[in-house]
Amino acid sequence: MYDVTKIREKFGMFANNKQMQNHNLVYLDNAATTFKPYVCKGDTLDFEIATAGYITNNSTNICFFVPCSRYILGNPTVSAISVGGLMIRQAGKYTHGSSATKYVKPSSYSVSATQGGFNIAATISTTTNAVNNDACG
Repeated sequence: MYDVTKIREKFGMFANNKQMQNHNLVYLDNAATTFKPYVCKGDTLDFEIATAGYITNNSTNICFFVPCSRYILGNPTVSAISVGGLMIRQAGKYTHGSSATKYVKPSSYSVSATQGGFNIAATISTTTNAVNNDACG
């Protein structure tokens, strides 16, 4: 027999018998999937996003947030890579050398995990058309 209480303790959203509309939360899996309702050390997540951000650090850093609906367990080391790069617009103009058909690759990323997602800062040396301390999208 499985000790359900011990299993629930491993999953934040199921711990302490949390309830929704007076029913215990459960997670059912048919073992034919690799989906997990949490993120932990060693996991890889792929995102393709369109989001808003902020340009700072003399226009070289693009800061943005990537939401993640899964619980983040423990204190994982987080990193980011960009396969194609970023396309950045600010006040109707493409910035940092990007265009409607051209992506730019950051020289580095800084990432931190928070409950709810990941804070990311991408560093790009080219600052063409970028306005420091202003929103971008």
